[in-house]
Amino acid sequence: MNENQDKPADAAALRRRAEERLRRRSSGGGAHGTEAEAARLVHELQVHQIELEMQNEELQQARARVEALVAQYTDLYDFAPTCYFSLDREGAIRQVNLNGARLLGVDRSHLVKRRFSTFVAETDRPAFSAFLHKVFSGPGKECCEVALAKEGLTTVRIEGVVSEDGQECRAVVLDLTEHRQAEERARAAQTATQSLLALSEQSRRALLSVLEDQKRAALALARQKDLYDVLSQSNKAIVHLVGRDELFAAICRIAVEHGRFRFAWIGLIDENDPRLKPVARYGEDAGYIDEMDVSGDAASDARRGLAGRILLSGTYVISNDFLNDPAMVPWHEAGRRAGVRAAAKFPIRQGGAVIGAISLYGGEPGYFTEDLVATLDEIAMDVSFALDNYAREVAHKQAEAALRAAEEQFRGLVEQSIAGIFIIQDGKLAYVNPRMAEIHGYASDQELIGTDPSSLVVEKDVAVAADIMRRLLDGSATDTDHALTARRKDGSTVELGLHSARASYRGRPAVIGMMQDISEKKRAEEQIRNYVAQLETAFMSTVGVATTLSEMRDP
Repeated sequence: MNENQDKPADAAALRRRAEERLRRRSSGGGAHGTEAEAARLVHELQVHQIELEMQNEELQQARARVEALVAQYTDLYDFAPTCYFSLDREGAIRQVNLNGARLLGVDRSHLVKRRFSTFVAETDRPAFSAFLHKVFSGPGKECCEVALAKEGLTTVRIEGVVSEDGQECRAVVLDLTEHRQAEERARAAQTATQSLLALSEQSRRALLSVLEDQKRAALALARQKDLYDVLSQSNKAIVHLVGRDELFAAICRIAVEHGRFRFAWIGLIDENDPRLKPVARYGEDAGYIDEMDVSGDAASDARRGLAGRILLSGTYVISNDFLNDPAMVPWHEAGRRAGVRAAAKFPIRQGGAVIGAISLYGGEPGYFTEDLVATLDEIAMDVSFALDNYAREVAHKQAEAALRAAEEQFRGLVEQSIAGIFIIQDGKLAYVNPRMAEIHGYASDQELIGTDPSSLVVEKDVAVAADIMRRLLDGSATDTDHALTARRKDGSTVELGLHSARASYRGRPAVIGMMQDISEKKRAEEQIRNYVAQLETAFMSTVGVATTLSEMRDP
């Protein structure tokens, strides 16, 4: 709408325009133009009302999407495989996820405000208290290992940091029971072997066999510890890092430093180029990564290698004897220089589609055992889950920004509208814009909030207004157009044209409406009707005179 044409900003200007137009039309005759403009004004007000209703619907839809994203983010915390706790300075539990409640064997609803120390074995409570004190004493990460006071031996490792406001300890609790049991078995085996040293030569040969088994067990234990460290560190990176590039760099570093791989790298593909391009790497690869040229399209098997096959199949691939693997021939020389004897690649997904791979390299054949492969596949799935979460977080922020922009736009349209706008809920004015306050002679819209709207209507129209409200709220009418005489703050009256409709405000039934001061319009219409009546009287008088003259001229 053109807000500056035929719509004066105040009643005085409107009256001057109407009088001027009336004078012009008095000389030209007819009221057709005024009626057409009045119809056009009603049409424009209706279009503006529909625009506001559509914008309100869009705002409600955007809010629903934001609430859905918040629920998804809550699920990420509640259903995480790691135990998460938030503790206050006294060690009382503020928050805990479902896995943490299962670890303690208590329903989550009964854990809030209970001290975590009550679940710790009495002998380990001093150690837990010292840990909690250290966490709140500085920004660094602290950890401790304690036994839980529950049936059966359960040992846990607690790693915690203080929150930014210094009022909360955010802790990750890891169950070490199986790990400790393995260590106990290893120590028992060590004790047993020492007692065999005094046996005979035949026993000595048997002892050598046992020692060999012990060595393999120790290596297996070391490998198990490495796996635990890789999984633990990866989970912490996924929880604490908030960017894809940071996460990829951390996963590569953890694989080399904690998993003892020779080197590791992560590559991604894009829509226009199916080749796997490195985006993060760690370790000394002797130029191996830069020589890679891997495609996921229909290239020959020899050129696709492990990475190409993983992009096509969507599952991890292993080469446990790299230098004797025919599929790896194109990379044998580069692999030999880099000390590669085994290689594995695990798919990375986002939104269910494979977008890249984690590539890892070992220094001896058979490096990738079943338990190692299972752990690495789990880490790849966790990374994929984190990428989906990052995407949801970006979408959440975009939705919030869009919602704020829409709210600002809606607020600007309403606050600057030339029409009075109001919302009635529970029989009171819940909202009015500045224009409505101005129409009723109030300096501020806040003066009208909470007012009974019937108090603003003259007595003869109170019943009409009440009936309109009843029909809108009980559903017998969805919207109405009506005119009322309103009482201004100073006691004067003003004629109003209103359009009201049933709506929902803050989740409950309400009536929303628009009003326009039509006092000048009514006065102009009355003057036009009087003028037309005068013209008709004058015309009939002229006809009478003409008839008389004609009779006198032709007796």
